[in-house]
Amino acid sequence: MNHHPHVGPERARFLTILAVLVCLALLAVTAGCAPTAQLHGTAPARVGLPGVQTLTVDHFPGPYGEQVRQCLLHELLSGDRYTVLEGSGPAQAVLRAEVVPWLEDRQSTGAATVTDRMERTVTITRDDGTEVTRQETVRVERTVFVPQVQRSAEVTARLTVVDPRTGGVLAATAETQCFEDSYGGPESLPEAKEYDADSTALEDMPSQRFILSELGCDVGRELGRALMPQAYVRSAELDVGQGDGPVEEGAWLADQGDWEAAARVWRSVLDRDPDNPAAAYNLGLYWEARGTVDDFLLARDFYRQAMAMEPKMLYRTALERIDQRLDEAGRLAEQKGQPAGQP
Repeated sequence: MNHHPHVGPERARFLTILAVLVCLALLAVTAGCAPTAQLHGTAPARVGLPGVQTLTVDHFPGPYGEQVRQCLLHELLSGDRYTVLEGSGPAQAVLRAEVVPWLEDRQSTGAATVTDRMERTVTITRDDGTEVTRQETVRVERTVFVPQVQRSAEVTARLTVVDPRTGGVLAATAETQCFEDSYGGPESLPEAKEYDADSTALEDMPSQRFILSELGCDVGRELGRALMPQAYVRSAELDVGQGDGPVEEGAWLADQGDWEAAARVWRSVLDRDPDNPAAAYNLGLYWEARGTVDDFLLARDFYRQAMAMEPKMLYRTALERIDQRLDEAGRLAEQKGQPAGQP
């Protein structure tokens, strides 16, 4: 059994300062070590269905419609945005799709250069008139023509979301996934000069059905993602201020995930120095990282304070970002049928 010693506050502070010093030393070499905040968010669905909570997915006709449908269902069931019902009702929306597959194999031949080794007998006449016979190996190049196939394929699905009560279209979108590759040819012939170990021999070419099924599943997943809010993570740079002192110390605490300790440091800085833009900006990041609409509004206030003190690009970018996130939160709440302020 491993025993982990208790790390007291002084020891923890020492380790934090040591980490800062190490990173600053590396910064001189790499110029890339700066404290950052990881901002987790959720983007609204590309295809929003305001007020729709329950839906069903019709049968998708066509030879690859079922692949599209199954992968779309898997994506929808992996989230909690919708309740997917079996059968045709009583859902608030019905998903229908037209699936169009296409595949073309263009056959041709490619010229490959192959070197053969041949033995031949050579007779040499010496100055004294005697003859000497010997065997020698020579290399002879020849051209061979190797069959090759250039395959192109795509699957397109046109999705329509229908209100089952009225038959009206609530939304529509389309997704296409493409594929292109070559098989055989000179690059697949091991004895050819043109041989490439990464090429695929003609006999290893996957079936047409396999390619179209994979494309169909990719299409289904993308359609599902279009209907679902998508989580994301962004990095935002923390401001170290003058580079020595409590503002920087707080930045490194936040970089390591101790946001509450970092916020206490920055509030203390603003209590002593209300005109410190770096501390105000970092407190904006603290609130933005918390993630609610009310937190975003507080973050915007701090970013505006920092911008008023110093019109810095870092602060301007933060203001643009927080406005975008407030817009995202509003659209996400609308899609879920919630009051504004509940993303």
